[in-house]
Amino acid sequence: MTATEEPEEGEAPQGPVSMNYRDRRYAGDRRLPKLCQWFIPLPNKPQLRPLDRDELRQKGADVHLQAADHLLEEAQAVWEARLERIRSAESKATTLLGTVAIAASLIVAGSSLILDPAKTASGWREAAMALLVLLLVCLLLGGAMASRALLKVHKVSRPQVRQALQRARGEPKEVALKRAVDLMARAGDNLYIADFKLAQVRIAYRWYRFSLLFFLLLGILLTAYVFSGELPESAR
Repeated sequence: MTATEEPEEGEAPQGPVSMNYRDRRYAGDRRLPKLCQWFIPLPNKPQLRPLDRDELRQKGADVHLQAADHLLEEAQAVWEARLERIRSAESKATTLLGTVAIAASLIVAGSSLILDPAKTASGWREAAMALLVLLLVCLLLGGAMASRALLKVHKVSRPQVRQALQRARGEPKEVALKRAVDLMARAGDNLYIADFKLAQVRIAYRWYRFSLLFFLLLGILLTAYVFSGELPESAR
């Protein structure tokens, strides 16, 4: 490894980096994309492929040095926008995980009253049990998808000290241009991470919406049972 190469690390602050997701797999790469997307979500392939570092260097060679400062500002904005998307996805996933945990605990605690043979008549009890199972399954799947946005560790690309010191040896305009190219390349690396995390959150909220539907159906069923006036066998 030469002094100009950035060391490859297999660790991130959150834990070991998953090698399976460094290949940038997308939703359309699988035989059953629609079915798999509900359980192992992957991001959609972007319409415009991000430029890699070599392509950016070639295009950067054509940039006038007087525009280097403006290019650096734009590159900084793009890089920060990618990081903000990552933080936003993780924040949404954390919020959803908390909501799922509270909802699941309340449902499990209250299900003993609904499924008690002494309180609910036969037939109604089985229907309520089926809706409760579907409700819990949707909540758990939503929580599992949200946890993938947090637990699948990716290495976010950030500026490195070695490269910064090497760039500082040149002229100010050249330093700005090289830093802009470096930030744009790292923003391209972070694009997949942001898309991956947002894909998990998007599917997690879909499962959560299904759980709300089953919760509504459960409420309608219990309301119908109350108005039916039917008593359990032990109360007859």
